[in-house]
Amino acid sequence: MNHAGYRPPSPRLMARLDRVADLYRLATDPRYFGFDEVPAERPLMFVGNHTLFGIFDVGLLYLELWRRHRLVLRGLADHGHRVIPLWWPLLRYFGAVDGTRENCRQLLVDGECVLIFPGGAREVFRKRGEKYRLSWSGRTGFARLAIEAGATVVPFAMIGVD
Repeated sequence: MNHAGYRPPSPRLMARLDRVADLYRLATDPRYFGFDEVPAERPLMFVGNHTLFGIFDVGLLYLELWRRHRLVLRGLADHGHRVIPLWWPLLRYFGAVDGTRENCRQLLVDGECVLIFPGGAREVFRKRGEKYRLSWSGRTGFARLAIEAGATVVPFAMIGVD
């Protein structure tokens, strides 16, 4: 157990989730591009845009990476998630950690794959006319951490339920 007691989900849990998600995939018909380009070396830092209902999009990304590469993402959760009853324990159950630089650094040093949304809540709650715009102004700490840890940055984009 590491990172304040948060473990990554077990392969057994990932397989169960994948089967449950089949119904959601059937209903939504998601499209994936570039998954064959995911590097094999670790650590990896997945950096992308945050959609309004990211839980649906992220879940599919999470499971598709598991399906194709047996890769488990460790999400860096915004501190605000910790105050939502039942939500924070659920995120932790699926391997998320409090989104601190220290937790990110340790995960990368341990060779894990980290999921980061630099735009955070600002990107989730866009203003009118900001559809598909990144809100990363001044948010470069993830790049410095990737360089420090020797992690490969894997950029991604989601166009989902937004």
